[in-house]
Amino acid sequence: MKPYIRKSKAFFVLFILYFLFITGLSAQDYQTVLPDIITYFNDPSGRINCIRIDSVKNEDNIVLYPFPNILSSGEECVNPNGDSWPGQKVIIREGESFFFNKFSDTIKVETGGEIDDSWLAFYIEDSLTISARVSAHDTITFLGITDSVKTIEFSVYDKDMNEVETALNSMSVLISKNHGFVRTLNFSLFPFLESNSIYETYYLSEYVLVGLSEPEVGIQNITWFEVFDFQPGDELHVVNSSSETGFECSNRISNTDIISRYLSRQDYKDSIVYVLDRKIHSVVTELSDVVLVNNFTHDTIREVIYENPEFDYLPGEPVITDNELYSNIMFLHEPKSKFWKPFITTYWPGNDCWSPIIADGCLFDPEYIEGLGGPYLFCDGGVVCWNRVEKNLVFYKKGNETWGEPLIITNNIQIQDIAFAKVYPNPTNGLINLEFNSIQNLFIEFSVYNTFGEIFYKEKYLYDDKNTQLDLSFLPSGFYLVELKINSKKELFKLIITK
Repeated sequence: MKPYIRKSKAFFVLFILYFLFITGLSAQDYQTVLPDIITYFNDPSGRINCIRIDSVKNEDNIVLYPFPNILSSGEECVNPNGDSWPGQKVIIREGESFFFNKFSDTIKVETGGEIDDSWLAFYIEDSLTISARVSAHDTITFLGITDSVKTIEFSVYDKDMNEVETALNSMSVLISKNHGFVRTLNFSLFPFLESNSIYETYYLSEYVLVGLSEPEVGIQNITWFEVFDFQPGDELHVVNSSSETGFECSNRISNTDIISRYLSRQDYKDSIVYVLDRKIHSVVTELSDVVLVNNFTHDTIREVIYENPEFDYLPGEPVITDNELYSNIMFLHEPKSKFWKPFITTYWPGNDCWSPIIADGCLFDPEYIEGLGGPYLFCDGGVVCWNRVEKNLVFYKKGNETWGEPLIITNNIQIQDIAFAKVYPNPTNGLINLEFNSIQNLFIEFSVYNTFGEIFYKEKYLYDDKNTQLDLSFLPSGFYLVELKINSKKELFKLIITK
């Protein structure tokens, strides 16, 4: 189902207004929010928050409207068109910026101030006074950019002008001359702690700049095609597992190992078509260790990745469809990933009042990793039956980069501990020692396979000594499966070659 996409004013209108705005400012003025770029900020929880201006009004002043967020509109519902976390709107004048909290109170930031200049930033009659001051003016480097930056600090007083102990006294805002906020506050909650969601409590806090769309530096939004961006030769090794336990429940455990190797890629305007070599090994057992299913498949498949505009929304931007409301989530960590349709931010239909989804059982937030696919997930829970579901990436090969420990899938053959021999060292640079238990004058068949079960090397040896050394240095670095056969005995083990 196609999402409802909020319409913005034409880009050229934003550009013209921004040009008129910039040319009217003095050389000493600094910027807080720029209307023609997307900025990415990291909050104290590590979550990425964005500012994108959806509309601009050119009245007596320039008025900027950031895209809204999903905010609480009552005890039982949320509003998809709530204020943006930087505030309802931003009014720009020469040397000044005004932000508006969720109660429409005004916060003033003097962008043209110099060191030790102070002003009244916020005021509630017979209640609260907050002053602001330019405490520093330096040239600093952020995101690889060097620019002039001003630091603004706050002081909070009660109605009798006695200083109030509050977290805001230790917070500050950093404004660069050419790129807007380097550090800012979630002005929607200024100046106090506020509950802002049914499931989560947001607090007034500092948000740090971690990305710009122009110039394109730092964190950027992850798109669907960037998640599923593979080249021939790339590999993904994924483990799926699930279990259900409890009275009158199935009490079964399911494990599925999947190795996908990309063979070819074809790009189209609205899709990417891959051909994959895929191996799957599935085992289903009861808790009594009775094996119910033990299947192996090896096939070549065609996989089509179509565009997904819902996934491409910015982190925190409301996605509205006929039957759900949610916002995607990104965190500041490597590798970059995005949670699409996370359970914690998904709601049932309404107009200005969307109700939170209430559910029991195994609830998960699907994670998609840039260049490594998805969804990957973990959950456990339940009432009558206790369910546990996991899907984990355990190994990947991207170009010359590898991570993790690969799966070995070879037509249901299970890797066992070596009972009649010792193989060392492991990992090895190529030279390995075989130490047998009282085996002499016997032929031993030695085979080496890659993770897809393709044979790399095979040889038969007559061993007349308990200790033998083999040279496998001709093999490239990587993970291998080694098979030893002696008469009717057969043993398998993993071997890691590093050079």
